[in-house]
Amino acid sequence: MQRTSFASRSLCLSGGRERIRGSSIQAGGVHGGAGGSGVRIFYSSQPLLVGAYRGGFSGGFSSGLGLGSGLGVGLGSGIGASSAAVGGGIGGAWFGGDAAYKGCSGFGGGGGEAANLSLNNEKFTMRILNERLASYLKNVHYLETANAELELKISQFVDSRTPTERDYSGSLSTIKELHANILHAIQFNGEVHHTLDNDTLAADDFRIKYKNELAMRQTFEADIAGLKRLQDDIYLSIKELMLQIDTLDEEKFYLKKIYHEEMVATRSQMSGQINVEVDAAPQQDLTSVLEDIRYYYETVALKNRRELEGWFEGKLETLKREPAISTQTTETSETEMNMEKTTVQGLHLQLQSFLAVNASLEEKLSETQNFYAAQMSGYQLQVTNLEEQLLQLRADLEHQGHDYQLLLDIKTRLELEIAEYRRLLDVGVSRR
Repeated sequence: MQRTSFASRSLCLSGGRERIRGSSIQAGGVHGGAGGSGVRIFYSSQPLLVGAYRGGFSGGFSSGLGLGSGLGVGLGSGIGASSAAVGGGIGGAWFGGDAAYKGCSGFGGGGGEAANLSLNNEKFTMRILNERLASYLKNVHYLETANAELELKISQFVDSRTPTERDYSGSLSTIKELHANILHAIQFNGEVHHTLDNDTLAADDFRIKYKNELAMRQTFEADIAGLKRLQDDIYLSIKELMLQIDTLDEEKFYLKKIYHEEMVATRSQMSGQINVEVDAAPQQDLTSVLEDIRYYYETVALKNRRELEGWFEGKLETLKREPAISTQTTETSETEMNMEKTTVQGLHLQLQSFLAVNASLEEKLSETQNFYAAQMSGYQLQVTNLEEQLLQLRADLEHQGHDYQLLLDIKTRLELEIAEYRRLLDVGVSRR
């Protein structure tokens, strides 16, 4: 009996930053013998015994994939021949991975020959082939299941290594709230500016009213000064009239004195009795003439006196009425001036209050602008930090995508190697 010998050669594919250390499982082993001893095939950890009539054939297929704890799959089969025994085996190496990975695969084969193998029993050969095909299909199904589990583990590994997407809903809600606060502050700022404009217009109106009232006051003061001058002129006119009355009284007294002196002289002349008879023309009565003269002068004096008294009384009444009117006008003007002074003082107080409110509103506006400017700078800094974190996340995602693409490439190469193993196995079966 000859034992099957195996010679192997390995092909290594590396794609990572460091080698992944993990456990791997030896997939299977093959041991063959000739004659009636049969062939023992180790599949995973379960042995499979297939008997042959006079010959034995052994072949082995093994592959190993390791991820974390490792995974191993083995396939073995045997066929009997007439006078020769051929043994072949394909051994698969292990694969292990973590964040970085390295893969290695091995391929080995060997052949042997045993004498006294018979090829005459075709029925038994067909049964062996059918059993081998069933075992092969079963192993293929097992490999597909293992491949699916491996893909699931790779996907879970990639998902576990992929950073989760951050939830920016809290930051967005905060930004929306800040945006609403900024809009509210802008609206409040507009209202404050509108109030300031209204207060400025009201202050301008009060200033114009104050100027008008001041002009009216100056006009009233000028009128009062004119009335005072008129009153002084009236007082002077009254004094002049009083002097004229005194002068007329003195003139009247002087005329009366002259009249009495003339009357005394006339009476003294008439008191002397001189009887002179003269044939002359009849003379006028001197007494009647004097009476006529006295009556004439008394009438003229009475007329002048009445005229002067009427004129004086008229002037006096006029002067009495004018000071009363002037006094009433002055009192009315003083009352109006007092009212205007009160109004001006009230307007001045309102203006001072409006100016104080305006100053406080401007100070509050400045504080509000500084506060929201500080908040905006802080939020802008937060937004900048979030953008930097987002860029870092994108870079990490690109790096993870690159790593995932490398893993997919390794998976594709492994699938190609498995397909190549199947093809070689089919070629070996067809040659036999």
